[in-house]
Amino acid sequence: LERAEAALEGASPKAPREKALFVGSAHHVANVRFLLGSPARAAAIHERCLRTIAGLDLAQPEAALRCSYGSVLLDMGRLREAHAELEGALGAAKRIGDRRTVCRARERMAESHLRRGDLKRALPIVEVCLEEAGAAEHEWASANGLRMLGRIHLKAGLLAEAGRALTRALDLHVSSEDRAGAAMTRVWLARLRAAEGKLAEAVALAEAARADARRHGMAHAEGLAALALAEAKLLESPPAALGLLEAAAGLFRAGGYLYDLCEARLSQARAALVLDRADAAVAALSEVAPAIEQVGAAEQRAELARLQAALAGAPVGG
Repeated sequence: LERAEAALEGASPKAPREKALFVGSAHHVANVRFLLGSPARAAAIHERCLRTIAGLDLAQPEAALRCSYGSVLLDMGRLREAHAELEGALGAAKRIGDRRTVCRARERMAESHLRRGDLKRALPIVEVCLEEAGAAEHEWASANGLRMLGRIHLKAGLLAEAGRALTRALDLHVSSEDRAGAAMTRVWLARLRAAEGKLAEAVALAEAARADARRHGMAHAEGLAALALAEAKLLESPPAALGLLEAAAGLFRAGGYLYDLCEARLSQARAALVLDRADAAVAALSEVAPAIEQVGAAEQRAELARLQAALAGAPVGG
């Protein structure tokens, strides 16, 4: 991968065909970098690709690039920029009939709304995504859409519906040998089992996801699995949960996953309060406060205010 990146950095494509070939190779490298936990590097490669093909008649590569770039920005916590790129990718892909990019853009737009806590907008988008994925027989898109549907149901407290969607998603990921998708889906199944009070099952799922992500160098999935594992362990072993949350925060900070870093630090503050460790809670919230303002997710802002009120001894809202 490093040799491929070095070759790309030294390349200076001039003719339209050379630019198209360069973008095809660079897009693949960017996607691998993203999968392995380097979103900032992936974003820089995407930006160069988009500059390279500007003005050329390459509608499909440009739509796919904008979709991938929006996905990277989303995981970096740059929600507004991400949504704009994904909307642009969706419009371009619909115009040229690129069903694969249409499905991916819709699923990631649903993620964008979910991170803002807007389930009413997220749900119809993912439902359309699933219809289109089924019609096009795109198994990977169906699996990703089902995972997103499960997450929306989980957020809404519809645990049975979430379980059905996530289980179907995992089956599709496993049958298609999609390790990254399977690891991510096990993370959300672990959160579901924790919500159902099935803590042993939640721990087993999160540990399996974490081990698989670590084995294949998927830093983002490893951090999410550590976060899910910590939340499953919080009731029975808060000190262990704190250590896992610190590990997750380290992975998110190193990779530039700002939204998930905020999630880890908020969870760390909650765990510290359970342990009567006000000092640790204050430290976690001090780091996360400016990041939450940068991300702009309303639910994270509300949780920050709730935890700050708890620390100050003020009445805590629901």
